[in-house]
Amino acid sequence: MEGVTESEEIAIAPAEVKTFPKQPKDQLAAIRDLLRTSNNPWTIAQIAAQFKNGSKNKSAISENLERLEWFGILYCYEDGQIRYWQNIETQQAGKMRSQLVSKFPSPNQQSPHRNHPT
Repeated sequence: MEGVTESEEIAIAPAEVKTFPKQPKDQLAAIRDLLRTSNNPWTIAQIAAQFKNGSKNKSAISENLERLEWFGILYCYEDGQIRYWQNIETQQAGKMRSQLVSKFPSPNQQSPHRNHPT
């Protein structure tokens, strides 16, 4: 698309802006819960934008994302210079959904394995 580069991030508008927690345990829970709300991957900037004081806490957000990845709760990958984080459960659910759709197409879709009279 014209005018869009790969390094641009899509802003995600928060449903309800909350203050980023001060206690580490609460920070982990807040980030974990936020990433559970979407099947899409998140960047640190997108996560920070969900909190009133998130821009001041990007380093704490980054540290907590790494902890959640270490615990096996989040999955991280890089695309160019941008790191993306995704909840393992939502990532696996998305993969399973794709596999089911390919195995069991909806009645409106014709499968190449079915014999339909013409």
